[in-house]
Amino acid sequence: RGADGKKAAAALAKEKKRMATLQAVEARLAEEARASGRAELAELSRELGVDDLLAYEEEVTARRRTHEAKKLDFERVAGRLRAQLQHEERKGLPAAVAKLESQIQTDEAARATKAAVLEEWRAEAEEAKEA
Repeated sequence: RGADGKKAAAALAKEKKRMATLQAVEARLAEEARASGRAELAELSRELGVDDLLAYEEEVTARRRTHEAKKLDFERVAGRLRAQLQHEERKGLPAAVAKLESQIQTDEAARATKAAVLEEWRAEAEEAKEA
């Protein structure tokens, strides 16, 4: 059992060493990825002309949200105004038709009166010719 215990301890130590090496490699790769990402972000920041890419992204997102909120508000107001206009058009149409009909009757009465006066003048003119 002593020899087996030593072999197991040696295998365990070897496995721990291998795990530590793997963890160190993983940490190095992760740091390289972060450094590479930071370099890419720095390049993108320079291309966009901004100092802080995260702050720029937050600002753009805030502007986009504000724009969308204003757009939705505008669409809501426009819909309400369309509905109000339709209501006013429906409400005013019967009154406008009634007013127009009344005006037509008034105009027809005035035309009939003028036609009668004209006819009377023609008759008088005919009588004056004959006399």
